[in-house]
Amino acid sequence: KRLDRMAAKVACLASTSTHPSSLVAAETANNAKNGKSKTPDVYGTVVAILAQNENRSFTGKIGYKTPPDVKKYPRYAKSLGESAVWFRSSNKLSQYMLLDESDIPDELRSKSTKLQCTVTIDSWDACDLYPTAKFGTIIGERGSIDVETKIILEENGVCTDPFSSSVLACLPKSPWSIPASEIARRTDLRTECIFTIDPPTARDLDDAVSCKLLPNGNVMVGVHIADVSYFVRPNTPLDLQARQRATTTYMVQNAIPMLPSLLCEDLCSLNPGVDRLAFSVMWEINPDTAEPVSTWFGRTVINSACKLSYDDAQSIIDGQSFPESVARFQTSTSGHLSEASPERVKEIEKSIFWFYDLSVKMRRRRFESGALSLSSVKLSFELDSSGNPISCQPYPIKDSNRLIEEF
Repeated sequence: KRLDRMAAKVACLASTSTHPSSLVAAETANNAKNGKSKTPDVYGTVVAILAQNENRSFTGKIGYKTPPDVKKYPRYAKSLGESAVWFRSSNKLSQYMLLDESDIPDELRSKSTKLQCTVTIDSWDACDLYPTAKFGTIIGERGSIDVETKIILEENGVCTDPFSSSVLACLPKSPWSIPASEIARRTDLRTECIFTIDPPTARDLDDAVSCKLLPNGNVMVGVHIADVSYFVRPNTPLDLQARQRATTTYMVQNAIPMLPSLLCEDLCSLNPGVDRLAFSVMWEINPDTAEPVSTWFGRTVINSACKLSYDDAQSIIDGQSFPESVARFQTSTSGHLSEASPERVKEIEKSIFWFYDLSVKMRRRRFESGALSLSSVKLSFELDSSGNPISCQPYPIKDSNRLIEEF
């Protein structure tokens, strides 16, 4: 019946026009005739498949039991032969796939195997009920954290391959420092009181903040984002790989990076006490209304004074002194880096208080204007030395978290 419907649509398309909109028009008329809802004012049609996702991987088990639907199509079932090998996917959108038995490793030929494996779709002819798949790799037997993690990553198309030599060739040579010519092209903010607030386990610090009181009574608030574009040039192997990965994927026990570690954990991480390239936005804000008076965007050079955790920032909001365990730095106008003076530490504390006061007013205004809160419970896991979870609890959202969220 499915093939008959497909043939009818093809015949309809051939008898009207080669353009897909003719088929849509025919279906619209048919729906109207049957009393169904009319076509919406705006709709789209598929006109071509430009590229196939050839690398999409599926996870599941291999078996010899024929899918139930095959019996409904005797001619198709006869064409398969008696030794057909089937892959049953965990993905309900495409549960069964046909495999070439010669492509399967010996350890998967047992009819009682529980080993999980991966396959990719090789072909799917219009007259075939199920696609033909190409064997990938053996993952292992379900139950262990390692196997379950691999299944999650494979099913969601997360690339876990090591970065290729062509990608690594795009990276700057170590040790690397910012060229003087690049500093001259940017706004130099290295003497400003800039710092990061992140989870305590964060390794890629991609944003920093600053806040200071101006002579006119307003406050200058800055948000500084690591300027990755300096290192990732358009259409290079590094850029193409980053597009494919799209983002850094965080699992409970590890992270799969979008960029090589030299960038995401070092040169593009706003670590304290080192010069870093950034893209900054600065707002002059009225402290009474928390409304911006003026805005500036630009490429900058910064040097973060310290790396604070949310708990560190919260302790300062709660009235405690700057944590002694946190390293703090300061850059002079001559470019000399030293330990932060007591005055700079006080400046950091005042900045956090200004941030907290502004964030409370901004949050209140947002919700009074009809903002909707969609926050959900986030779990925080405690791991043992082997990376296995031993306990979990709801991740507490504090004022220091909301402070960063607002900006």
